[in-house]
Amino acid sequence: MPTPLELAEDFTLYLPPRAGYLREVTDEYVLTCGNSGGTVARIRLRDGDVERALFDVRARVTGQEIETVTWWCGENATPADLPERLLELGLVPDDEAPTLAAMLLEQPPPGEPTAEVRPVETFEDFCTAMAVDMESWPIPEPVRQRRLQRMPELWQTAQEQGAVHYLGYLDGEPVGQARAFFLDNAVLLLGGATLPRVRGSGVYFSLVHARWRAAVERGTPRLVVQAGPMSRPILERLGFEKISEIRLLVDRL
Repeated sequence: MPTPLELAEDFTLYLPPRAGYLREVTDEYVLTCGNSGGTVARIRLRDGDVERALFDVRARVTGQEIETVTWWCGENATPADLPERLLELGLVPDDEAPTLAAMLLEQPPPGEPTAEVRPVETFEDFCTAMAVDMESWPIPEPVRQRRLQRMPELWQTAQEQGAVHYLGYLDGEPVGQARAFFLDNAVLLLGGATLPRVRGSGVYFSLVHARWRAAVERGTPRLVVQAGPMSRPILERLGFEKISEIRLLVDRL
């Protein structure tokens, strides 16, 4: 069973594989690819193997319409100077989130939820959640269109993986969404987003509260999340503690 730190840094190793995605688990790393992008996580390389591993990953994704591969360099990654070596080999920090904070919550978040939150139970609600997500971020139009075309597949994958999506409402309007994976000893939070025009109204807080309550009901009162620069201050106010920092370095193929 993974520790909260292992889960927070390298969650791709502990989630069921997504249908249609490539995932390879080796002693050195976990490679996951799909939807034009890939990730390399749980990186455990020896000093002399970094360049060879980079070329191995590039060769593995050749011909698969993968545009970028992001290397997730957590504090447990080896060698200790892995980020510096990857930068020397031509990788660049991620434009939107060069670093993520791996964070942990093991006590009830303060305050009370102010927005209505409901779990997603139908394909229609799932499409609504994805629409909220796409309106919350500057997603390129080609990526948006690919996602819209794949909605039935994405819904099926979410069900097969056991992902639980949530919608947050203000005055009956869906304005926020988030998801969670309920694992044996923790709940992994992913994909929280609210429409820009309602940020600051408590919807994000309420989505966290809903997932905390679900974690308690399932007997795993522990939330783990990877927070970017926008969500980290909010999560800190909710009592999350940083347990690691992850550097994201992108290989543009």
